[in-house]
Amino acid sequence: SLARGNLSVVNSIAGFDAGGIGTQRMEGNVAIGNDSFGFLAGLHNAVELVGNVAVGNGQGVFAGNGGSVTITGLAALANVQGGVHNQGTPAVSVSASNLVGNGAKALGGSANCGTINENNPLTATNVFWGASTGPGADPADQACDVGNQVTTVAPFAAKPFKIKTKVPQP
Repeated sequence: SLARGNLSVVNSIAGFDAGGIGTQRMEGNVAIGNDSFGFLAGLHNAVELVGNVAVGNGQGVFAGNGGSVTITGLAALANVQGGVHNQGTPAVSVSASNLVGNGAKALGGSANCGTINENNPLTATNVFWGASTGPGADPADQACDVGNQVTTVAPFAAKPFKIKTKVPQP
């Protein structure tokens, strides 16, 4: 199924939840200020997120315990616990995206997390982390790995991407 060009603001759990049968696609959506997640993905099926924006949510994108999650053209900005969180999905890949100002209160006491990787492969290549030097200390976001996990971050982008959504204007 496809969710395209929607706006979700200040919900108590998730702005968008990719449930259903088969590969789910979310394209050009905007999630702002949702308590838990801007986008909840990969719980039971494969999910493709293309050209979405997550601002000021509990977490920008949460992926866990189901199908693979492919993220392209995400702007994850100022999400409280992290921009993209992999908690158990077989594989999560992020590319051509901006992860900036996330993780003020991240998992396990870490802070400044553009990504949080708890389980399985997380690849975040060709991503702008908030600084031209890649992930690291402020102003950049970090790749926060839990336990023995390792997030692949190279090569990274030296400047932000222009992310265009398809949300209708009033």
